[in-house]
Amino acid sequence: MLGPQALQQRRQQRQQGYGGADERGLRGFAPPGRAQRSPQLQPPRGKAALLDDGMESSDETEEELVLSNLHANVYAACFALTVRGLRDKRTTTLLVSWLWVLLSIAFNVFLLYMAYYYVAFKLGNRFSGRFAQKQVPHATAHLVEVINGNKTLDPDRDQYLVTLCSDLPSPWFFCLVEFLFNAYLMAQLSTTRTLLFQIWNCPVVRRRDDTAEERIENMVVSGLLSYDAYWLCGLLVFPKMMLIAILWYVGTAFIAFTTHISTMASRVLLLVCIAQVDVIIFESFFSSSKKDWVTKVQVAQYSKQCTRYATAWPGELAKLGFVTVLCGLAWELFSCEFDLRDLCWTCARTCTLQCSAAFTFCGPEDLGASWPWLHLMHNTNPNPTRSWNPIP
Repeated sequence: MLGPQALQQRRQQRQQGYGGADERGLRGFAPPGRAQRSPQLQPPRGKAALLDDGMESSDETEEELVLSNLHANVYAACFALTVRGLRDKRTTTLLVSWLWVLLSIAFNVFLLYMAYYYVAFKLGNRFSGRFAQKQVPHATAHLVEVINGNKTLDPDRDQYLVTLCSDLPSPWFFCLVEFLFNAYLMAQLSTTRTLLFQIWNCPVVRRRDDTAEERIENMVVSGLLSYDAYWLCGLLVFPKMMLIAILWYVGTAFIAFTTHISTMASRVLLLVCIAQVDVIIFESFFSSSKKDWVTKVQVAQYSKQCTRYATAWPGELAKLGFVTVLCGLAWELFSCEFDLRDLCWTCARTCTLQCSAAFTFCGPEDLGASWPWLHLMHNTNPNPTRSWNPIP
């Protein structure tokens, strides 16, 4: 606990604009020749600047001022270039940095619209014109009747169903692919969350000249004006989060409606490319020196207790739980598709059912439902002669 004199001294420092925090946390920010000038920091947003007369404080509750690096993408680069451009009044730097952000958002919106259009009007009607029964519920009801009654599938009338079930991936395979897809989007969301914390927890300064300090090797964003965090978060952070949420919904439907295991990998790769548009633009159009400068920029921010938990093992377990919840939500949203897949796999691979005779999974006794040696499946000569003939 602090004594009365220490409390009084801390109140005076807070009334003077958090000068004490500047001396403790920002020592070494200023380059040579400017060490005598230090920004006047204010408390972070949402925290009371003064303590009541009857309140006591401890050192454990104080927020620590730390430095963190930016990620290599268009949004983080725009944040750093905007801070420097506003400080130095570089209009061209501001316009070009926001141009890359607008291009990234526009490309993401267009690709997401095309993916949604393909899922809604192509994959959603993928049974029309090919099979006698065009709807998934009809095929599901017919399979339930065949399995429960232990009936056979008619080679002519049910050919569409045999073809469909032969190509459908396993429901568990979808769960694994969906889990990895959600984990990848979680990485994108974590990057965006880091930028949110860097902007929102950045100290408040009173002059634009105090927002950044140039060093020999990098630049340090030492603070923002009181209103900067609101419009920066609204224009840089929340659009990216909204795009990630839409990509999860459209991408999950893109994967769930896939009827061939060979095409699932290419579609997942397309979704990854859509999520990486901002990184692709950053790596393609930014010069090597500017990319190196952006990755070395450091942001001063108050490390709150929730921030420390988010970057430690509780945050890792929370991400794992959130990814698992997203997989369960995807299964619930597209449960009709997965019911059909489960019935198909039950009918095709349960050799005791008569409907398995329509498929090739339960073949000869030497293969049957066992695990065959792959190199012997197409070996027609049991005693091959190992001779080499250079002339075919």
